[in-house]
Amino acid sequence: MDIYSIFAYILGSVGLSTLTAIAVVKYLGKKIIEQQLLKDLENHKQQLTEKTEILKNQLAIYIHEHNVKFSQLAEQRTGIIKKVYESISDVITFFANTHAGIVVNNSERATTLDPKQQHLLDVNFFSFLTGKISELGAKLNDQVEFIKRNEIYFSADSFDKVEKIVIQNLALASSIKIPDTGIISQPEVASAKRQELLVLWTSLMSSYRDAMLPIRKELTDEFRNLLGVKM
Repeated sequence: MDIYSIFAYILGSVGLSTLTAIAVVKYLGKKIIEQQLLKDLENHKQQLTEKTEILKNQLAIYIHEHNVKFSQLAEQRTGIIKKVYESISDVITFFANTHAGIVVNNSERATTLDPKQQHLLDVNFFSFLTGKISELGAKLNDQVEFIKRNEIYFSADSFDKVEKIVIQNLALASSIKIPDTGIISQPEVASAKRQELLVLWTSLMSSYRDAMLPIRKELTDEFRNLLGVKM
């Protein structure tokens, strides 16, 4: 005997016909099922709401952590770009100051007709340039080492360009050889060697400046972009 027959029997015992009893049972059963389904649906909706809130919170935490990490990375990158920019500017300024010293020496040499004084100025020029070449070599070495240590912060194209320029100019600086004391002691030979070194130094200065000024402009634009500053 199924459940409907049992309920029908019970209802029949209180005076209802079998068909009426069955109809009542089916109606009540339908309502009970509907209520249970509604209850289950509400429970399911509640569970979904709770899970959605959990996921929202997890997503918010992830986004926050991502933004913090990105902010820290952007801050680190701007710091690296700033240092490279300052390094490039420092070398360009170094070239300009060195050139100013050479111009003064040239001017003094051009205004004296005394061979001994001219030779003394040549000797001073070699001594001055010796120190400057050594100083430049140290600057370029520091520059290329810093760039290599922080390669990860640059695009492959930017890194390759900067590294290539610095290494090329470092090689050019190393190729400038100051004559030994025996040559410097000979006025005519020293004078000719002076002119040769002037050409090499001027070429080196132009090579670095002409190659690095566009790079410095690119770094400026990138730095401002990271800071959200209009170009």
